[in-house]
Amino acid sequence: MIGRRQPVRRPWRYLLLALAALGILPSARAEVRDAEQLAQRFRPYYKFSLGTGGSQEPCRPCSWQWFVAHSDLFHGKTRIAASQQLRDDPRLLLTVADGNILSTKNPTGPLKLRPDPQAAEGEPWPSVINTGAGLYAQVEDARDNFVVLTYWTLFGFNRTTPVGAAAGGNHEGDITAVALVYDRLQDQLVRAFFGLHGRILESFDLAGSNVTGEQELVGRCENEGTERVAAKAIRIARDRAYQNGPFYYRPAAPPDLYLVQDPQSRRFEHLAVFCEWGSHEPWPNPHGSALLAPGHKGDGISFLPKKVRFLGSFSNPVPAEAPFVCFNGYWGNVPKGIIFHRSCFYPEGRKQNHFKIPEPSFVDRDPYGEGTLRWPP
Repeated sequence: MIGRRQPVRRPWRYLLLALAALGILPSARAEVRDAEQLAQRFRPYYKFSLGTGGSQEPCRPCSWQWFVAHSDLFHGKTRIAASQQLRDDPRLLLTVADGNILSTKNPTGPLKLRPDPQAAEGEPWPSVINTGAGLYAQVEDARDNFVVLTYWTLFGFNRTTPVGAAAGGNHEGDITAVALVYDRLQDQLVRAFFGLHGRILESFDLAGSNVTGEQELVGRCENEGTERVAAKAIRIARDRAYQNGPFYYRPAAPPDLYLVQDPQSRRFEHLAVFCEWGSHEPWPNPHGSALLAPGHKGDGISFLPKKVRFLGSFSNPVPAEAPFVCFNGYWGNVPKGIIFHRSCFYPEGRKQNHFKIPEPSFVDRDPYGEGTLRWPP
């Protein structure tokens, strides 16, 4: 449920924060007891976009295993593992020198996976929609009954407009993220974050919002049929939306979001994510733009995945997914692994992160330390 509410006064929150700062409280890296259930409950509704001439998304999501199987691993200019080796044993990512962030003495991301051209297409849509290939959820305890859910999407390639490509916008690999904050006491989502193109941040206070009505969102099915879903249109008060970016960015105004209805529970709590054609950056609605970037009308393949793949938390990743969490390097020639993104939430604070990553090694904007919206929510 989304709507205006009276703020819940929690004066003990500030006492807890003060005690934590003095080192009196234990580590904040608690595990969320129902983490996987929350990850599936709030999984986003993805709306990919058509390109010029009605072309479908050229670079679909892919699992980290798919990406690794189509890549060679480099340390600088030295190839240290070929794609066939990684295909046979993808966990080599964590056993090569400096590969595992938990054991390296160089936690700055010195390794690179360089995918072959075949990786650019990604996995077939049925694998993405039915098994969550390339769609990942990380869940962290943010204390004070808040839970942070970060939804990561991995792609084999980033393709932009012809003008953007001439400016160097095409690159191997792509990782995008949207994050949600869930208030367990209120049983509702209270914050949403969208990070775009490394330098754009859009944050929305869902607790201070109004439902303006129900709207039908239209896209395409994987089989070329028409996809129609019911969604609540959420209007965010302008003082509850932080939208910031460089000169080439025009925000998605008005500051609206959409929550899609769940087919089983009938609740409206799946955040609609409008993805740019080819470059995949997530927007809250079909409006706004970034110079040289493709459009994000959400008129292409649209779906609620049957599941997303659960990563666990950064301090306790699911063993089967640990290479995606703990790899100390790049997925392609541009995007660093998820542990290096400021979109990820470290319960102990980024400067005190348990991987000992130095601050200059992080990339992208920080939804937890920038803007007009206070943290904690």
